Amino acid sequence: MPRTVTPLAMAVLLVVTGAAVPAVTARPVETATPDGTDARSNGSANGSAGERLHGAIGAQEAEVDGEIRTRRFGIRTARAASDDAKAAVVAEELEGVEHRLDALEERKQRLQQARDAGVIGPGRYRAEMATIAVETGTARSLVNASAAAAEGLPTDVRERRGLDATTIGAVSERANELAGLPTVQRGGTTDGATDWTGNRTATPRTDGTSTAGHGPASLRDRTV
Repeated sequence: MPRTVTPLAMAVLLVVTGAAVPAVTARPVETATPDGTDARSNGSANGSAGERLHGAIGAQEAEVDGEIRTRRFGIRTARAASDDAKAAVVAEELEGVEHRLDALEERKQRLQQARDAGVIGPGRYRAEMATIAVETGTARSLVNASAAAAEGLPTDVRERRGLDATTIGAVSERANELAGLPTVQRGGTTDGATDWTGNRTATPRTDGTSTAGHGPASLRDRTV
């Protein structure tokens, strides 16, 4: 049976192999890119091999962690013994997402400040931002799953836990803004159905840009 080499294993193998033959490149070789610039300059701009590997590993670990979180939430809601218990799980998850968004926003701000101050280079910045992008994607997935779970609950149960479209949409908007997605009007759709999240399909940006504002009152401001 053939053995499959994972991308992570290949990356580690390349690093190890490269470290084992330093004598082959005894001195730098000046090579020009098609636009006439020094290839070494481009390599510095894109980050070192170590920075790129660090970014790839960080993003992969964040993706695995996100998958675990999402599956765990699905199991907890499926095993809830009552509608009220299920609502409690959803409310707890959404509040946890808010705390993670707080941490991600702070990390993103610190990275931007460090980049602007020249403390870290563009390669390190992009590597760290790639991990933040994956974690933000997990937050968006959990909000979507929470919205789907809440939508199936009786109205009175949702009201007791503060699980309305505006509240859930506020958390979703924060995640979308952190991902660099445009905001949209929430509260309804063209067919009259409730718009629980206001989510859009787009590729999260990792260049540090974002829209402003956090939307309506968050879950931490609700009355349970």
